[in-house]
Amino acid sequence: MTRLGRSAEHTPAKGAHRNRDGGVNHELVVDTLMRLEGPQSAYEIIAALRPAVKMSPVSVYRALDRLIRVGRVHRVESRSAYVLCTHPHVDGDPNLIAICEQCGGVEEFPIADVACRVRAEVRTRTFQFASMSLEVRGRCRSCVTADVDGFVRS
Repeated sequence: MTRLGRSAEHTPAKGAHRNRDGGVNHELVVDTLMRLEGPQSAYEIIAALRPAVKMSPVSVYRALDRLIRVGRVHRVESRSAYVLCTHPHVDGDPNLIAICEQCGGVEEFPIADVACRVRAEVRTRTFQFASMSLEVRGRCRSCVTADVDGFVRS
């Protein structure tokens, strides 16, 4: 399946899902992000899990950190929120996160060429590169089209 799909193996004896990404909490977080629309904060994820599952904030943050490390989730820095990864990453290259200011939607675009140029530029400076997060704000194609058609979505 795709990176966003379930990669779990069902364990009937325990009724839990185990997978390569770290276990039950990780899959619960992924399943919740799949079910909800748009970027979600850790507390929104917790609220969506309740009352069926009670997960502490620490457990959700640990699951999110692990999912970020394995490339299944991205943090939307400007919103302190998280979204599922929709594009494969090559050698850990970051993707551009585009945030629609009208509908709140988030899209992801691969930017390997841009990331390569940024890393090269940083190497010429006396700065040790650790990570990169790139976000842009604007309006998505659906919202622009809706405005052109005379119908503005909220």
